[in-house]
Amino acid sequence: MSTILLAQSFGIPQWLTSMMCFIYELKKVFLEKIKDLLQNTTNKGSKYLKHTAAKLFEAEKADPSLKKTSDDKEPTIAQMNFKLITQVSSKIKDQKGDYHNQAARKELEFDFNQLTERESKRVIELEKAQVEAKRYITSEDVHNGFNVLVSPDK
Repeated sequence: MSTILLAQSFGIPQWLTSMMCFIYELKKVFLEKIKDLLQNTTNKGSKYLKHTAAKLFEAEKADPSLKKTSDDKEPTIAQMNFKLITQVSSKIKDQKGDYHNQAARKELEFDFNQLTERESKRVIELEKAQVEAKRYITSEDVHNGFNVLVSPDK
């Protein structure tokens, strides 16, 4: 039993059923294109995204059916797909830049924190070494100018 006949058996008007089928097909095609766009963007990076955007704008110039319609006309499926893919690709491009900036910032913060920890550990080790060296001061060290007045408890 077809979808239209099934819907009519429940009392849903045919025009509404046709519209629902149309929207379903539109979503299905659009989601496949978006999935492909996202996979290629993930695999090939931002160069693919720029290439895709360039192809979209070339397609809009070459194909008059993709150009904007007046307000009183319904847009075609191709126009809706084109508009949605353009919006999604520009949004992904914007977010991708933010994502890379955030990742770079986090990486720099991580490196800075590691360097700070390493430096503080080095200072502590140096102080420990000086304290340890002061415990075993000989008369020769004092004669050579070693400062005995600094407290080894530091």
